[in-house]
Amino acid sequence: MSPATLMPVLFVSHGAPTKALDREQGAFLREWAATLPQPRGILVISAHWWEREMQMSCSDPLPTLHDFAGFGDELKTIQYPAHGFSTEQRALVQACVGPLPEVERGLDHGAWVPLMHMYPEASVPVLPLALRLRDKFPRFFELGQRLAPLRRQGILILASGSATHNLGAFEEKSDNVPAWVTDYEVWLRDRLLAGDKDALIEPRFIQPLFRKNHPTNDHYAPLLVAMGAAWDGLSRLTFPIQGMEHAALSRLCIQFE
Repeated sequence: MSPATLMPVLFVSHGAPTKALDREQGAFLREWAATLPQPRGILVISAHWWEREMQMSCSDPLPTLHDFAGFGDELKTIQYPAHGFSTEQRALVQACVGPLPEVERGLDHGAWVPLMHMYPEASVPVLPLALRLRDKFPRFFELGQRLAPLRRQGILILASGSATHNLGAFEEKSDNVPAWVTDYEVWLRDRLLAGDKDALIEPRFIQPLFRKNHPTNDHYAPLLVAMGAAWDGLSRLTFPIQGMEHAALSRLCIQFE
């Protein structure tokens, strides 16, 4: 890979843990990954790792965390045996964001569920990075801006959350998607395509359906990190995967280039 190669930035709506067993949805993720440059490492920002202060994992290999309940025993047998970043790769990250505590921590389902479909051989090193609980939306965008130089080091920034995430409306087998979900997702896609950064950084003040689709901030914040990592010099934005599942969960995936 040439030093001039600029890796894309990805946002994945990772869905329920059962997506790990969904061959059809897995095929969409696998086909998407096949179109991407081969990364030297993958930095994962997951909606499921929050701490009082930012930190990153130094585990190698990375344990597979089955951080959920109520989805059956088969899911808890799945392992995704990825290696962690090398000392040199972790130093590249810390050069961007400053010194961070390094802790023993594996991959939560927001990380390993999409990765097991996209990179099934687990041959690419992965670094999970925790988000900080006290940060407001603009700080997540700023974090992405600080991480952006990693794109020229062959590192793929993968932000994993959900474009919509109201579990109170979750229905296992329903295709009946409420209008408040589809209307909000249309607004989200339109604002992304329009380059309306300000609306996306503070949607709770602009879009009345935001809080209904995101009762908590955890699954939206990773999108802001992805935006920040790609926004300066953004040349193309695409939606490789779209659709809805479980009545209220978007499958929207976004590629920033």
